[in-house]
Amino acid sequence: MPILTLYAKPGIPAWEANRLLEKSQKIHPTIDSLETEYVYVIDVQGDQPIDDSQRRLLAWILKETTATDGVAEIPFLKKNANAWLLEIGPRLACTTAWSTNATSICRYAGIKQVHRIERFRRLKFYGTDLSKLSEEKRNTILRTLYDRMTECVYDSPITTFELDVQPERAYEVDVLKRGRDALIEVNSHLGLGFDDWDIDYYTKLFQTKIGRNPTSVECFDIAQSNSEHSRHWFFSG
Repeated sequence: MPILTLYAKPGIPAWEANRLLEKSQKIHPTIDSLETEYVYVIDVQGDQPIDDSQRRLLAWILKETTATDGVAEIPFLKKNANAWLLEIGPRLACTTAWSTNATSICRYAGIKQVHRIERFRRLKFYGTDLSKLSEEKRNTILRTLYDRMTECVYDSPITTFELDVQPERAYEVDVLKRGRDALIEVNSHLGLGFDDWDIDYYTKLFQTKIGRNPTSVECFDIAQSNSEHSRHWFFSG
């Protein structure tokens, strides 16, 4: 599946860039400026490639009103010695809401080859001695720049949305033989958030009422069902 990449500059709004710059300067005062650009990574599928007229339409759709430098197929921001350039974007395992809307707009506009679009952002910090910035300081700055739950830093351009990740196989949690110790172990391994009451209750449930071992998937599902967002314990949900 071919990937088409487009760049738009500037990227994030000026107010957001200023906010990130101020946060970074508090950690490393010699940072003096920040440039940004958006990166649009487009998964193209189908028998027909995107032609020139569709590329122009796609660039028009994706161009932010603030992108005064326009949209191009090569980056506006280049690496150099006196700057720190990084790329941040969504984790590829989940399609973002932005992607769903952008893909729908492209298809309604007649660019039906667009299967998925994701938007990344490139940040280029300028300042003194940025090449000597320690790993610890870089990581401290990075933690202020993005949401680690939904985003990550990319060291190289995206060339595919395919993930070479094998899901962990489901397994039985041996409650029948090991009792609550088995649930304590899986609780720690999967981060289920069971408290002592939960562990005692589900140990008894599977040992005496259901009479079989739960799977790891069932334990995870129970944890999600028991969350406040799902059951609203405080409101007797």
